Amino acid sequence: MNSRQNTLNQNWALSLYFFLKLAPILVSGMAIYLGYKLFVLGVTGQASLSVESHSLSGQLINAAPGLFFAVGGIAALIWSIHKGVKIESKALKDFLTLGIASPDAAGVEAPATKDNKPGTPSD
Repeated sequence: MNSRQNTLNQNWALSLYFFLKLAPILVSGMAIYLGYKLFVLGVTGQASLSVESHSLSGQLINAAPGLFFAVGGIAALIWSIHKGVKIESKALKDFLTLGIASPDAAGVEAPATKDNKPGTPSD
């Protein structure tokens, strides 16, 4: 794989990483906001929710639809932050630590040194 293709793959991995980090947070925030707006506008209805597990149980009875939107958005937000995204990539690790492992990995040529000047044959 050439250097250009490697750089494109690294950029694609970084873009996917940040998209997968931000998309669930944005969708959850939108659900919370829409739930708030429904609640403030006074949209009513009768809905019930019952959650039971071996360590947790709860009931939400005769709640407004906006409250379900908000609670669902909060649950999705907590889940997305807790779960996170894990991508194994040397380029991503280098980017997040603000360092570059090697000039070739970043698509940059190594600088000329005293012994290795570009355009001159080595002795």
